[in-house]
Amino acid sequence: MLNHVVYERMLFVFSFSSGNYQIPNPNYRVIPQGFYSGNPFSEPGWVWWQYPQNSGGGYRSLAPQRLTFVLVHGSWADAHFWDGVAAVLRNQGNIVYTPEYAGNGTDPNKNVTHAMITKSVVDYIKHLNLHDFILVGHSFGGTVIQIVVEQIPDRIKRLVFWDAFVLKDG
Repeated sequence: MLNHVVYERMLFVFSFSSGNYQIPNPNYRVIPQGFYSGNPFSEPGWVWWQYPQNSGGGYRSLAPQRLTFVLVHGSWADAHFWDGVAAVLRNQGNIVYTPEYAGNGTDPNKNVTHAMITKSVVDYIKHLNLHDFILVGHSFGGTVIQIVVEQIPDRIKRLVFWDAFVLKDG
């Protein structure tokens, strides 16, 4: 028998044996199938109606949403830092860009300022005409994406600071 668990807008399907199933921890909260209460910003409720049904009345999983990522590396790295992460994201059907900013990688000019680095990322995004993407900054890249979002806020869907520095206001 298959059981469905709903979390946000994803549907997970796993095998479940319908016998005398004992939950190892008696204090574990069991949520009935189709009931959702995990979002702190909405009321708990039944959400099965949001998912398409097959002809037998069972629920089908939704097609994964295709996302666009711009991954900004940290200091002492280059765009190849993201090769592994980018490969996984692309295998999941996402679009991934890994810009090389000024002063890094093959750029011979190593005498750059933070403003020059940020401008190179902004120019990269504008040149590719990217919109509605997730901007990820790692380490020093966190300081870069912080300024990028100030310059082109209408293009960015979400910011992710991954083990990143965050600039103090001013």
